[in-house]
Formats: sequence, C-alpha cells, structure tokens
Amino acid sequence: MTRYALCLAPLLLLHGAANAAATFQVHADTITTPSPNSQNVPPPSSSDMQVVLGDSYLSVQTAQQIQIYDFAKRRRIEIDRAAKTYTDYSLYDTVGFREMELRNRAVISKALASVKENMTPVTPVDEQHTLSITLTEAPASASAPAAPETQPALERNEAGGAARYSIAGAELLRASLKGTSISAADAARFAQFLRYQFGGHPLVLRELQQRASIPATLDLHYRSYTGGAEQKLAISAVAAAPALAAGYDLNAYSKRAAIQPALDQLLDQATAGAFGMQARLNKLAAERQQAFTDKRGVEAMLITSEQTFVSGKYPGPATP
Repeated sequence: MTRYALCLAPLLLLHGAANAAATFQVHADTITTPSPNSQNVPPPSSSDMQVVLGDSYLSVQTAQQIQIYDFAKRRRIEIDRAAKTYTDYSLYDTVGFREMELRNRAVISKALASVKENMTPVTPVDEQHTLSITLTEAPASASAPAAPETQPALERNEAGGAARYSIAGAELLRASLKGTSISAADAARFAQFLRYQFGGHPLVLRELQQRASIPATLDLHYRSYTGGAEQKLAISAVAAAPALAAGYDLNAYSKRAAIQPALDQLLDQATAGAFGMQARLNKLAAERQQAFTDKRGVEAMLITSEQTFVSGKYPGPATP
C-alpha cells in the first residue's frame, strides 16, 4: 500500500515578521465552460470582497458574511453579517477535506482512464491547482528514507503585460505585471489568501510570493471532468493597515453552535490541546462507563474509539 504525507505547512502556517498588515479590495468574476455532456451548468457570477491580511490571520468580507482564518489558533470563523452571529470551526476541516478530496480524485481518474467519453482531460496537476495542495510519498518505515518528491517544471512566460504560469503546457494562472509592491511578510499572507479563497498550484503560489507584489489582475484557470472554469480577479485599493494587524473583534456578534459532521468533531477533539482536552477525556470516560452500566454496548464501543482518537492511545478495558 502506498503511503503519503500531506504538505500541510503552506496551508496552516503564515511565515514572516509580525507587525505588518495589508488591506485591499477584490472583484471576482467566475465563468464556467462546460464539457459537451455537462448539464446544469452554473451561470457566470460575480462577488466583491474586502480583504485584510493580519499578523496571524486573514479575513475576507463580502456583503453576506466574513470569513476569518486564524492561523495562530488554527480556527476558521464564519460570521453571518445579517444575523450578527458567528460559528467557530477547526481550520483542520479545510485541510482534511482537501487531502481526502485529492486522494478521491486520484481514484476517480484511474477509474475514468479507460472510459471512452468526450470528457475534458484532467491531470494530477489540475487537481493540485484546484485544491492548492500536493501529496508526496512517505517512507515505508521510520528508518527508511522518504521517497524523493517529483515536482513538475513550472514555466513562466511574459506576454501582453502579464506573466503566464504553466505546467506541462497547460496555463494555470495569469498575473498582470502591473501591481503593488509589498513586504515579504505580506507576500506570504497574500499567497495564503489565494490558497484558501481561490486555490492555486503550490508552485505557482510560491513563485508569486517570491515576487513580493500584489498583481492588479489575476486569472486562474481550472479543469475538471465536467469542463473548465475561470476566476478573473481585479485587485484594487491596496494599502497598509497597521491598525488592523493585531487582531479581529467578535464583540458585535453572538456565537452560534455549529452542526458539525463527525469528522469535524473528531478533528476538533484531536487538536483540542489547551482548549480543554483533559476535560473532554474525563467526560468521555464517564460517558463510556455509564454506557457499559446501561448495557448500551455499541455506544460504549463507539465512545471507546473516540477516546482513542482524542488521546492517541487505547483507554483500556472499562469493565472486567
């Protein structure tokens, strides 16, 4: 069985010095190009965003909501502006979904390889670009060396006032040469904004980050088996925002409990740490003991499994 390690660092970390921040506006147009057999094609759509790149977080505000990605606490906060409420999620739900989805798409690609249908050709690079992650082979054992990572060659060409980024001849992103110079710290934050909000192949985002500039326009091209899509971004009003760098304020909103799927709950519990892991373990132990006492065997075993996930070790037998 092949084992893989997810490249998590770019997703969960922000690099660079503190005490820096930037703000800018984004107008995004989405255009879908369906394959011949596609149905229910979404119409073109547009959205406007106000973005803040803080010291350890980024926020994306639209007319309906505000998404805050807090990298220090590993949380994703979704604010409903009309209801004046917010929901607090684990940031790992985003990372975990992308890992599983990339694996799932690899399986689907193999299954569709022999199908003789008029579908858009899709490569692993396309999937990595859409989900903004890559997977590398992990060592078979702790003593064995990791398999060398095979990175595709990134091609960069300038034409028509834009830099075009391609892999294996397929254009993934086009960035205008005209833009606003920013610090290395803000360049890392800008790449993180693209990664979470729009995707982008990690190699392309790394190249954009090294150029330390926010382009005036960006076009991202995606390919899937149902066709293609394009995100056209117009970025304006780039400015320093030192007053917003320290943090964000939730005082104007009331907290709303999330209806979390089972995986999200497990990820929250597994990464609880200072957020009350011991209290959670104590509660689970009491619930398991009561389940055995009440002869609810299946529920007791499920709680035992949950204890193992949360603590990382089997809690031992509950009864003789």
